[in-house]
Amino acid sequence: MILVQTQLDMLSEISRTLSSGDLAEFNKMIAGRRVTAVLLGSLNETSMSIIHNGKVLATGGSNECLWFVTSKYVDSLTPRERLQMLNLLKEHLETCRARMEPELMSNLVWEGNAQHIRLLEHLGARFADHTVTSPAGFPFRQFWL
Repeated sequence: MILVQTQLDMLSEISRTLSSGDLAEFNKMIAGRRVTAVLLGSLNETSMSIIHNGKVLATGGSNECLWFVTSKYVDSLTPRERLQMLNLLKEHLETCRARMEPELMSNLVWEGNAQHIRLLEHLGARFADHTVTSPAGFPFRQFWL
């Protein structure tokens, strides 16, 4: 399992293999968007991906906020592999903290995306006390890492 600079083909792959929770969250934020177009628009020098056995497990970056999505392949990881992924994310988070302004270490998560919320909790996220309604009409909660 490695953390690498994201390439176009990685974004193409993860747009087809998004976890069910992340795909639902994507659609509940703003209706009618295309996953591939949004991910390609987010690609920049901060974009990183976690690769395991030739598959993209997660992709993210820090263009105006901290963001990441996971693929359906995360569901098939062993407990040991999940811990390895979590440790990679924690290490990368420290890199982000060292180079980013604290207010950029934030984003929103859909309240129905339990898997993503659990991952954020493992990473030490703090959550707002209140929800905000997305443009598509669903409850989201701001978090800070």
